[in-house]
Amino acid sequence: IGSWFYRPQWQRRRLLQSATETRGGVIIFADENGVGDALAERLRDSRVRIVRSGRVFAREDRGFTVPLDDSAAYVELLRLVVQEDGAPESIIHLLNLSPPAADSPRSRLGETMSRAFLSLLHLAQAIGELQLTSPLQLTVVSSTLQWVSRDDTVEAEKALLLGPVRVIPREYPNVRCQSIDVEYPQNDGERDRILTQLVAEI
Repeated sequence: IGSWFYRPQWQRRRLLQSATETRGGVIIFADENGVGDALAERLRDSRVRIVRSGRVFAREDRGFTVPLDDSAAYVELLRLVVQEDGAPESIIHLLNLSPPAADSPRSRLGETMSRAFLSLLHLAQAIGELQLTSPLQLTVVSSTLQWVSRDDTVEAEKALLLGPVRVIPREYPNVRCQSIDVEYPQNDGERDRILTQLVAEI
């Protein structure tokens, strides 16, 4: 019976060091608080595309707006990116990086479903429909998902993102997924530390 159960163990590690130039194209699904924009500036690559949540699919100066619940929009997004930049090497999904919510989980469940589950599901389906087979790193960044210390606030509904993170590599062996949960940055110094870590993970 003792071998039936386990408890996750967490280890702190130093921030990794990396260059700010990327090898291939990068798509950033941006958060609403500027971390995605700051990350794009750090990468210094003309092939960085920023995707924002929007009511309709549209082009912007540096990227696109995408309705998170519209599967066809993800196909069009990837089709245009591949056509103009080639197949991306990295997708950074920041839609679940947000400050701790003040309202009840039930009141925001629909939005969380779109950001944590449907956006990843539609993204994976678009990868399959366009038959993208080159190596692709999908990094899903969240906050308040994992419980590490007693004082942590956890938004359990964000765990919806873990399903796609685990299943996508099984369906598409060329896609490597990782989930990174961070403390939501409260100031510029904390944001800079997170950006340094994300750049190192790409």
